[in-house]
Amino acid sequence: MSKWSTALKNNPRLRTKRRVLIADDDTHFARRFAEFLWDHHYETKVVRTVSEAKDVVQFWRPDVIFCNLILPETNALSLVKFMQYRGFAKECRFIVMSKQALPQAVEQLRRVGVHSYLLKPFPLEDALDLASEQLADEITKTIAQTQTGTGTLVDEGTNPHMVRELHLINLMMKQAQAGNSSLRLFNLMRMINLKVRGLRCSLIHYVNDDTAMVMAANDDENLRGFVLRMRDYPEIQEVRRRLEPVVILNSHTDDLMRSVQDKVSQTPYATIVLFPVFRFNQFYGVLSLRMQQRDPADMFYIEKYGQVCSQIISMTIGSE
Repeated sequence: MSKWSTALKNNPRLRTKRRVLIADDDTHFARRFAEFLWDHHYETKVVRTVSEAKDVVQFWRPDVIFCNLILPETNALSLVKFMQYRGFAKECRFIVMSKQALPQAVEQLRRVGVHSYLLKPFPLEDALDLASEQLADEITKTIAQTQTGTGTLVDEGTNPHMVRELHLINLMMKQAQAGNSSLRLFNLMRMINLKVRGLRCSLIHYVNDDTAMVMAANDDENLRGFVLRMRDYPEIQEVRRRLEPVVILNSHTDDLMRSVQDKVSQTPYATIVLFPVFRFNQFYGVLSLRMQQRDPADMFYIEKYGQVCSQIISMTIGSE
């Protein structure tokens, strides 16, 4: 036995490959995922239950865990709590996977320390960013330096936590950019709405002063192509006029919405935030976030996040 092999035996944490544990009862997906990571120089193990995952965590000590939200015995939260109790959480990155966009679950998982949340199906290539030993600092810098017509998204005085958060947002949203055009946009709307805990997130294409068209909405894939009359949406007209974000904290009382008060008063949303979207440097339309009434303190984060999202959408539709 070589000296190197002896060293590995005496110190199991000394190794050449990062270890990734995949906990998922979808055996076909889990094995395909594991083979993909193995091909990219990761060690992998696959389990179907939280009990099996706990055993593997203790003797194998993975660097990264991809865990399905719901498993046969219990859910991902119980595995997170187990790792925290045993002191494993600090040395392991934990990513939850799910086919459902569940804002309450995401918020609860975020509070207990889950690093990211992947909506299935996702391109396996994007999981490499989350499994890598170091976060891609270049992407963070790109976000911090990205500019729109109104200025820098993240200036030098921004809290470092905000920059890290925007970086994770960028990684999370990359998964939604696979597939055909309509599917990409639909997935992007789902991801954005999930993050802001909204009621509806939609991309609206400005056609002319009289007409606009829904290109994607998070809650109904069939809304694509639905025609809007611009006279019913003064907030879109305002974004068109200013070419910058518009924030309406309460649509039921805001002067901008006075002409459509009878319509908006019957809707469940109150706070509306809109961001301009460009295609080939020309105004294309708006990213519209509609939520229950939000506290003004939430707006700083939502505005920064929305600007990043609108920039990603601009790049997505601009590449078509």
